[in-house]
Amino acid sequence: MKPASRYAITTAAGLLTALALAAGAQNSPDVPDLDPADCNNGTFITEPAAAPGLVADCRALVSIRNHWTRQTVPAGSDLLTWGTGYTTRLTAWNGIDINYQRVETLDLRDNQLTGTIPPELSRLTALTYLYLSGNQLTGTIPPELSWLTNLETLSLSGNQLTGTIPPELTRLTNLLILNLYDNQLTGTIPPELTRLTQLYGLYLSYNELTGPIPPELGQLTNLRILHLSWNQLTGTIPAELSRLTNLETLSLTGNELTGPIPPELGQLTNLETLNLGFWARYRNRLTGPIPAELGQLTKLTYLNLGYNELTGPIPAELGRLTNLKNLYLYGNELTGTIPAELGRLTKLPRLDLRRNQLTGTIPPELSQLTNLTELDLRDNQLTGTIPAQLSRLTNLRILYLHRNQLTGTIPPELSQLTNLSGLDLSGNQLTGTIPPELSRLSNLGGLHLSRNRLTGTIPAELGRLTNLTELGLYDNQLTGPIPAQLSRLTNLTRLHLYDNQLTGPIPPELSWLTNLESLSLSGNELTGTIPPELGLLTNLTELHLSRNRLTGTIPVQLSRLTNLETLSLSGNELTGIIPPELSQLTNLTRLHLYDNRLTGTIPPELSKQLWWQSCPALFKGRFCDDDNTGHESHIETIASWGITQGCQREERHLYCPEDSITRRQMAAFLHRAVTHQTGTEPTATDPPALADVAAGSTLPYIQWAVAAGVMQAPEGLFNPSGTVTRA
Repeated sequence: MKPASRYAITTAAGLLTALALAAGAQNSPDVPDLDPADCNNGTFITEPAAAPGLVADCRALVSIRNHWTRQTVPAGSDLLTWGTGYTTRLTAWNGIDINYQRVETLDLRDNQLTGTIPPELSRLTALTYLYLSGNQLTGTIPPELSWLTNLETLSLSGNQLTGTIPPELTRLTNLLILNLYDNQLTGTIPPELTRLTQLYGLYLSYNELTGPIPPELGQLTNLRILHLSWNQLTGTIPAELSRLTNLETLSLTGNELTGPIPPELGQLTNLETLNLGFWARYRNRLTGPIPAELGQLTKLTYLNLGYNELTGPIPAELGRLTNLKNLYLYGNELTGTIPAELGRLTKLPRLDLRRNQLTGTIPPELSQLTNLTELDLRDNQLTGTIPAQLSRLTNLRILYLHRNQLTGTIPPELSQLTNLSGLDLSGNQLTGTIPPELSRLSNLGGLHLSRNRLTGTIPAELGRLTNLTELGLYDNQLTGPIPAQLSRLTNLTRLHLYDNQLTGPIPPELSWLTNLESLSLSGNELTGTIPPELGLLTNLTELHLSRNRLTGTIPVQLSRLTNLETLSLSGNELTGIIPPELSQLTNLTRLHLYDNRLTGTIPPELSKQLWWQSCPALFKGRFCDDDNTGHESHIETIASWGITQGCQREERHLYCPEDSITRRQMAAFLHRAVTHQTGTEPTATDPPALADVAAGSTLPYIQWAVAAGVMQAPEGLFNPSGTVTRA
């Protein structure tokens, strides 16, 4: 037979205890106390007279056991087996190791113990290893534990301990491991911990510690592991930590640290993990450049500097870290180009540089990272074309390049990335057609090519991507009909094709996409009637068909879409009355029917659900707040020319005619007016430097207006929030 686990009940008495507890007798007052006299009379110890030290330890253990069993101890706890049946003898007690007639180890981790830590633990004076982690202990850490001067490991992690770290613990000069991880400890880190000169691992993460990191910790030169993450520590990272030359792990993430990364950390040449970044309620806000000296940490396998406020370029020296398996630099303010030297990091499974201000092209050398499964470069200012060489990254599952300024066509070679599950190239300036070869990416779950300048038709071959759950092709210049073959994508939950130039009728076959939750075909040139078969898409919460050329009546079958929250049919040529059956859509909160040829009124029951809408469901033109003002025709004209886009409050059909116009908005209006007049977007040949205008979508408009002499910026100040006068 295999030996039983330490949680197994191996005696008849233990089994009866477990059954009683399972039946509901879980309140430990029903469990009788152990008698400390049984430590002396031969019951728990065979020859008590020959082992006085063990007798003393036994009496301490009895007190400890009774302390906890007088509270709530669940079935299966090691404590319930002590002193019963085959575990009557102390030498058989679960969680106890005895060496030289003394208790050397007490291991009660994961026993669901509640209540406080008994001070009687201090009577186990020979104790070397104490594990109480993974319980539900409360209260403070007893300073009496400092009497256990032989302790090498003290592990109290994963409880609910409160209060401060007792400075008395610094008497435990033999400690190798101090683990107080994942409690609710408060106060500062005691500088006196530097007396624990033998310390190998210090784990204080996931508490509520405040104040600075004591520079005195740099004196713990035997430290291999230092975990201070997920607290509320403030101040800078002490350069003195560079003295910890044996350190293998340094984790300071999830605090409120500020200031630069000390370049002296480059002296920690044994470091394998350096974690200074992450995103959460508390996060560091480290500033300044990434020190090139970090390139000396050639043993690093994990480097996380994400979500700080770091600036400057990515040091090419990081290309020396050839053992890296994780590199996170996302969410900073890094500038400059992506160093080609990063192509040397051939062990990387993930390269995450998103949400910075990186410029230049994507280095083709990244194609050398053949172990990559994720490449995330989104939300930067990258330019140039997508390197066809990326097709060599055949292990890639995620390729995110969206929201950059990439140009050129989509390389058909990307179809060689047959392991891809997510491909997002949206929000760039890509041109050309959608390569039908992308249909070879049979594992793709999400395909996003939106907000580019793609032309041509939607390849019918995309219907082969049967694992797709999201398909986004909106805001391009796609033409032709919607391929009926898309109806094969029966796993789709989101299909967004809006703001293109698609023509022809809506294929009734789209009704086969019964998992769809969001369908948006707005802003095209679709004709014909609304297929009543769309009423079969009962999982829909959003249906957008506005701004097309649809005719006929609103199908009564849409009333079957009982999960619908938004129904937008505005800007078509629909006729007839609004079906009263739409009142059955009790989840509907947005209904847009304006700018059609509908007659009658909104059913009263439905109007009650739409009370919060800024505009009524039926009104004239593109905006509802310019009706009967005398200016509606002019407003509609400049809107059709693309000069104004409304005020974007809650709903896009508000113009806000009484609002003041800022100088920033006026620059955008003028730029769009010239674009409409000339057919091309004007740019500033020599863009002026403007100290009070941040980078963003309106900066090119403002620079053009100033360079052209249309608007002024004396001494490089534009005053973008100032209002425009009639002059």
